[in-house]
Amino acid sequence: MTYLNSNDAPLLIIISGIVVLLAASLLSLMDDSLRQLFIPMTFGSIVITSVLSLKLLRKRTENQNKLQDIKTNSSSIGVLTRYLVESINTDVLRSGRPENTVFIVKKFQKYSIVSVAMVVPLMLLVLVAAQMELAEVEEVRIGIAKSTVEIEDPELLTEAELETIQQLEAPKLVLAPIAPFLAVSLAVFPLLLLFYPKIMYTSLRRSRRTIVEEELPFFSLYAAILQSVGTDLYSSFIITIGKNVFKAIENEALLLKRNVELFVRSPLEALEELGRNHDSMTFKNFLLGYSSIARSGGDLSRYLETRAEEHFNLLKLKYSAYSRNVGYLVEALIVMLVIVPILVVVSAFILPAATISQLILMSGVAVPMLTIVFAILLANIQPRMFNMIGLKDIAVLAFLPAAIISFLFFTLLGLEAWMSLALAAIIPSVINEYFTTKHRRQIELMESALPNFLRDVTEYRKIGFHEITAIIRISKENRYNSSFDRLLRTLSRLLEQGYTPTQIMKMIKIRSWFARVTFFTLAHIAESGGGNPAVLESITGFVSSVRMTLREAKSSISIYGILGYAAPLILAFTVVVINEMLGTITPDLLKGIGSESFAQLVTVTPLFNATIKTFIVTSSIGTAIVIGKAIDRTFKSTGRIAIICGLAIASLIITENISIPGLG
Repeated sequence: MTYLNSNDAPLLIIISGIVVLLAASLLSLMDDSLRQLFIPMTFGSIVITSVLSLKLLRKRTENQNKLQDIKTNSSSIGVLTRYLVESINTDVLRSGRPENTVFIVKKFQKYSIVSVAMVVPLMLLVLVAAQMELAEVEEVRIGIAKSTVEIEDPELLTEAELETIQQLEAPKLVLAPIAPFLAVSLAVFPLLLLFYPKIMYTSLRRSRRTIVEEELPFFSLYAAILQSVGTDLYSSFIITIGKNVFKAIENEALLLKRNVELFVRSPLEALEELGRNHDSMTFKNFLLGYSSIARSGGDLSRYLETRAEEHFNLLKLKYSAYSRNVGYLVEALIVMLVIVPILVVVSAFILPAATISQLILMSGVAVPMLTIVFAILLANIQPRMFNMIGLKDIAVLAFLPAAIISFLFFTLLGLEAWMSLALAAIIPSVINEYFTTKHRRQIELMESALPNFLRDVTEYRKIGFHEITAIIRISKENRYNSSFDRLLRTLSRLLEQGYTPTQIMKMIKIRSWFARVTFFTLAHIAESGGGNPAVLESITGFVSSVRMTLREAKSSISIYGILGYAAPLILAFTVVVINEMLGTITPDLLKGIGSESFAQLVTVTPLFNATIKTFIVTSSIGTAIVIGKAIDRTFKSTGRIAIICGLAIASLIITENISIPGLG
């Protein structure tokens, strides 16, 4: 139902009065006898219209109050939805992905309702099964009690019958103790579905901010160089579309292009709007500062150069902070996956038979969970790497089922579980590391030759050669290394065939993101015709500084790799020392001290030794994964997993066949 707005009441009165006045005028013109009624009719109609308008306003106010009451009463029901819509609206705006927020929330509300319909019967089933189990156990206990009470003369029973009665025991509860936790876990699932859009878009929002800030130092230098040859910042954004160089900046460029071409914004207005709605303060200040300088008529090229220097200094600080923080993280890793396992191993030898299940639980649950937690923490503090290294993600994930199949194969061959686990980790790691090492070597060679190449291009430019001519001559006259020389020969051949530098950048594949950005910038400098020696000198200085920063950051954390290699050796040595100390303790010696069951508890069995070895191998794999990610900045670097697992196998085999004098 549609009600009148309170702002429309005066207009309604005026219109009603005019209508009645016209009607009275027409009647007076039609009949002379009605002319004397003109003034009373007009006045009366105005009064009646005013009264009706006031009634309508009162009705409107009452309806608004009722509607407000309804909203207030239903706020407890709809507060979650309103919170999600408002919060996701902000996240969608900040994530740079325009979406229909209401549609998303309604869709996941439907998913939540469906999940509730599925989960509630399961919860009831779990609770009913737990109650049935409790009733069954209670019934058995009552039966045992009755059978014991009904015996009139226990002396008439044989020893076997008495022992049988004494051994009667109610079955242990299995489902009832965990039923509340299982029910709560099932109840949480619909809430997770309901909040999934919030979690997803919050993650996208954070990812957008982080990746843009990673690319901004290189893009600001690129924009400063293009600004010096007459290309404004908006055009620099648009040029990146479809080039697959600045992927995060390319997404921002698409938003700029949409706002200019579809929403009829000027380039400066689009830059300002993008800056105001961005989560990154660095990127926001970069855009708004450029707009301010452009509107005031300042030196835009100098502004962008200054911003590029500031962003590079922030990049250096970020790598310095990463080197410091990763040290703390690796130290915590060593404590959790090396020192704590040593303590666990030592304590496990006190009562070996009683701690086997705990060791299995730690090997299968605790160590993998700790590895995942440390890997997530490391990925959050680590600067991103944009190099194209290793196999594709889907191919790397395919190694997981291959490792499982390898483990089952070696187990069927009769190998022990720890040996099968170590070999199953080594084989996929070696295969993957072959491609990763090959690509990493190519990237290192390209980046090492890049500063010298840029200096040579600058020298050719000083003597009057164009950038394209300089690249062709350098490819024929200079030598750097195999990978970089191969790239220059490819570039030279395509340039001689008449392709433009920007066309060539789409055709060739450069694995080093640093080299790809440099050649992308050179391509646009060459096509714009503004590549003076000063511009090339600035690129050379920037490339040399960034490369030095990366090398310093990597060298400062490479020392932690030694700790990863030492971990299996330390654990294996601890095991052999304790085995030698407890090797002389046998069940025969303990029979005089305690019962036979106690002797079995403190005796080191082959099963216990195999469990300890499995625990050592699992801990070594977790340490290798995290340290490889910390040093090489990618999970695709699996060479350390193979090496550390190999050291674990060798140390465990060697320690089986050695004895330490004085301990046995």
